[in-house]
Parts: sequence; C-alpha cells; structure tokens
Amino acid sequence: MNLFRRNRSTSTTQKGKERSNMIILGESDGDNRIRSHTLATVGRQQSVLLHAHKESFSPSKMDSDKDYLVSKSVIDFGLGDSACPINTQLEDTLVIANNSKKKLKFKFEPSAKKEWKLTFDPVSGSIEPSSKKKHTKKVEIKMTLLVAQSIDEKINLSINGKENVFLTLRVHPEQGVFGVNPTLLDFCEDSGFQVPVVLAQMRRYVVEQGGLHLEGIFRLAGNATEMSHIKNRMNTMHHFDPDARDQGSDDAPEVNAIANLVKVWFRELPQPILNSLPSDVICNTTDMESSVHGLEALEEMERTLLGWLINFLADAAEFKSTNKMTEQNLAIVVAPNLYNPPSHDPMEGLLLSQKSTQFLHNLIAYETELRSKPPDEGEPDGGS
Repeated sequence: MNLFRRNRSTSTTQKGKERSNMIILGESDGDNRIRSHTLATVGRQQSVLLHAHKESFSPSKMDSDKDYLVSKSVIDFGLGDSACPINTQLEDTLVIANNSKKKLKFKFEPSAKKEWKLTFDPVSGSIEPSSKKKHTKKVEIKMTLLVAQSIDEKINLSINGKENVFLTLRVHPEQGVFGVNPTLLDFCEDSGFQVPVVLAQMRRYVVEQGGLHLEGIFRLAGNATEMSHIKNRMNTMHHFDPDARDQGSDDAPEVNAIANLVKVWFRELPQPILNSLPSDVICNTTDMESSVHGLEALEEMERTLLGWLINFLADAAEFKSTNKMTEQNLAIVVAPNLYNPPSHDPMEGLLLSQKSTQFLHNLIAYETELRSKPPDEGEPDGGS
C-alpha cells in the first residue's frame, strides 16, 4: 500500500472535540488570499493545572537493576496537552529513591534561559542508603513561563558526580502555531496531504527560493536570532508571511532558517510523532517493509504528517548530487526532531535515537525508490 501519495482527510476526534479546517491557497495570489473554511469547530475548553499531582513510587516503578530510581522522566506540571499560562508559577514534584547500600549524591543542572524561570528544591543533596528509612528524596519543582514559547528542554540530573540522568522539561503556550495540538490549526492540501497551513507555506518558500538545491539544506542551521523573530511572527499571525519584515530590515527570510523551522515545528509537537509507536516497533524496523508497517500503525494525523514530511525530504534527496543531502544524511538531521526517547537512561536513549534514524531513513529510501519505478512496476520489494 502506497502511504506516501494518498489524499487523507483531516477529520479527527480528540477527547470529544472535533475540528476539521480547510485552507485553500491561491495559486497565483500567494498566501495573502487564504480563505478558511471551518467545517466543524467546537470551542476549546480552557484547563490549567497549577499544581501537578504529588509524585510517589509504586511497586511497578521499582527497578532492581538500578542503584537509584527517578519517579518521572518528563516534567510537564500535570498539563499534558493543556496550554501553559504565561507569567504564572507552576509546581511539580518528583522523587529520587536510593536502591543502593551506599549514600547517594544528586545534583540538578538546569540551563539558564531568559524565556522561563526554573527552580529545584533542593537542587542538590544526598540520600541515605536503601537500608535506612529515609532512602527517598522529594524534590519540588517550580517554573514560570515568561514568553509564549514552547519548551522541550533536557535537564541533567547528576548522580554521584559520574552518571547523568536526562529529564525532559516540556510545556507549550496557549497561542501560536508551534507546540500546539495540530488539530487546532487550519489545514490545507499540499502534495496530496492535508497538513497545517504553516507547513505548506514554509515548504513552498523553501522550494521557490531554490532551497532544495542548496548544499546542506535541513542540516545547516539558520541564524538563531532570525529564526526566533520569524517564529514569533508566525505564532502571532498564525501563518508564515515571507513578506513580513522586522523594523529596519529589508532582507527576505533566509532559506536555511525556514527549513530549520520545519524541523522545529515537528520537534515542538506536544508529543513527538514517533513516540506514538511502541519502542519495540522502532527497534525492530530493520528494513523498508517493516518501517512501512510501522508507519501504517500510526494514528491518521501522525501518519499524514509523517507522510508529508517524508515526501518533502524525498524531494530534497532528488537533488543530493548538488545539495549533498542523501537519504541517510536527511534522516540523521531530521529524526531527532521526531522522537524523544522515553527512557532517562542515556544509553537506552542513544540506542532508540539511532533506531529512529534508521526508521526514517528506510521510509525516505522507500519513497525515493517508489518514485524511480515506472507506475506499472508496483511498489519496492521492501529490502534494506
């Protein structure tokens, strides 16, 4: 079954709320004449949890192979898919348990950011051996989001000064087109896929500006300041307008910046696309056939978004002789934006990241091979 060229519907059901928006992009008028047709819209319920559930250990969380246990790997303040309020202090809790016979030392090492305030209490300390009554430590976490920006940040927890545990800090703001549930956005048809308008607009710009021919497209980072300004404008305007400029600037958006913002859009989804698949599916997709089966297992929205992205990446791969971006190179730079290893074990996370890269490479290679075959020859045989 060819998953990459099927026209898909955007109708979805999300916790009892249905939304399906169609945007028609003008062929010659550009994006200034977008017409939005809302087929069905139900108001979004506003719900903010300012105090996350108090964390405690249950027998299912205990792992006898570890000298320590951390009660959670994702810090989201109990918000889940709900929007994070701006300038409001949120609270969360995690627990560290010492399973060893020796005293354990820990230290949180959050990076300093101007977009939010984050504190751990205590930020460091020691925990008594497992033979003692007090062999666990409760840590209070407080955060205030200062700007309307999604956060998907790794926080390092150092254990005994020699082992690192990576926790994920993840929240997204109310407004914008980044870091939100894609079903809340306006959709349009692009290359046979129904996708959010901002994705189609960014793709169009990259293609029209000759980006697919540029050496290192999707690999070379755009200017960080420019990307931040463009992203903020998109969050405010709810679409990408290439003619919008910062005050005092006449320069058009840099193509590498827009290509990178496509990756950022996928990276900041409330749940990375490939995290919808069980880890064993990612690990066992060793060839094109098994990777296509993995793609088929995704829910319709995730399958459509990933199919669109693979289609775009295959477009870039067609010019690999000039842009130096082979299917493998594209997978290496894009896959980390589609998968966030659920384990806070660095070695297990590294393995799963490598497997997700192989998974994406197989799918891009499948699409590339599919395009090279005459229509009557059918689909690739699925070999690696």
